[in-house]
Amino acid sequence: HARWVIRSEPLFEAEVLSWQRLNLPGIGSLQGCWIQYTSEVYGPQDAVYVWYGPDGYLGLSARLEVVTPSHTWILWYSERLEGMDLVGRNHP
Repeated sequence: HARWVIRSEPLFEAEVLSWQRLNLPGIGSLQGCWIQYTSEVYGPQDAVYVWYGPDGYLGLSARLEVVTPSHTWILWYSERLEGMDLVGRNHP
């Protein structure tokens, strides 16, 4: 549950939530650190998560809400690593 400040103005922070096993297309199953990003610019319903493993970035998942006088817009966004080629490392 490590925490750190990514940026102070505006405030962006990160907190490690847990280790998870991710099934990634084209790669297989990898262990990754599940991290939540928080910020003073995010709304109360916004959620941003990233996953990093020993070899680097594995993915991102975000739900962002924009409220206007006439509409509420909800954006779902996700990324998953689909391949890697690291010298000296063997992956499925």
